[in-house]
Amino acid sequence: TIIGDEMIPGAVSWETLEAVVKEKLAVAHAQ
Repeated sequence: TIIGDEMIPGAVSWETLEAVVKEKLAVAHAQ
């Protein structure tokens, strides 16, 4: 699974996925 420019292993929990997405959004809004 590719999120932004990061490659995430396919067997990743939704909690981890959600945390990564929120982090990406936070960074995007901060810029």
